[in-house]
Amino acid sequence: MTMGQFVGNFNTRFLRWMTTLMLSTLLAACSVTSLGYNTLPSLLLWRVDGYFNLTDAQKTLVNERLAALLRWHRSNELPVYVTFLDEAEERLHGAPVDEATVARWRALVMQRWPVMAERMAPDIAELLLTLSPEQLARARRKLSEDLAKARKEYQGDDATRIKARVERYGKRAEFFLGSLSDAQEQYLRQIARRLPATEPHWLAEREARHERFFALMARLHSEKPTPAQASTWVKRYLTDFWTPADEERAAVLAQSGKASDQMSAELLRLASPGQMAGMRKKLKGYSLDFARMAAQ
Repeated sequence: MTMGQFVGNFNTRFLRWMTTLMLSTLLAACSVTSLGYNTLPSLLLWRVDGYFNLTDAQKTLVNERLAALLRWHRSNELPVYVTFLDEAEERLHGAPVDEATVARWRALVMQRWPVMAERMAPDIAELLLTLSPEQLARARRKLSEDLAKARKEYQGDDATRIKARVERYGKRAEFFLGSLSDAQEQYLRQIARRLPATEPHWLAEREARHERFFALMARLHSEKPTPAQASTWVKRYLTDFWTPADEERAAVLAQSGKASDQMSAELLRLASPGQMAGMRKKLKGYSLDFARMAAQ
């Protein structure tokens, strides 16, 4: 878990693994240090293969493109992350962090996404153009299975959803702050009860992303565009990945992000000096790790 996950609420399943390979160093469920930065391409290949059952030629293609992407990311993006983490660590020395600061952190993380989208689009387009109808059918089946699991997680009565929210928020906070105080735990329970039920909207957005993805693949295989045109289509899909097409859903999810910012700021306000010191140490450790990897 990283600062990006603390200030945002992003689930990382297949499409997010595929479209946010290196941004996941700030958003994914495990830290790069524990996961192993250089193993990310192998892990992603394993995930993609599980959905598409890649041929040997496709595996070679993915390996080559991921190796190049990792080299680019190490030299171009990791230094940006170092600056971000150093500034966040320094900010924690000052006055209590407010909601606006947390919102700015979240925005800074997401500002890197268009850069990643442009860099990845040609490689993803090249792979998608090689997929067979059988591979597309397999991917749709696998993703449908994922959605079925998500429905069980997101649906249910209010008590079940509230309990799940408390657990999610608690795990994120404990990663940075350590064991929570009684006041912090009480606040989490209160905010979990007050928050609107956004789970159906997150589920609907996830379903919409899947449908846009399959519409893209269907278009690629029916119109058979040039590699350059395919790359343009993929880039457009990636650029719009985090932007809900449905206006009502976009408004609800934006409000959810604002509520998450408020919660993060309040938890930091309630943090003890020891908790803040531990958080600063963790952020500094990530910064040093990123700097070391960028220099390799």
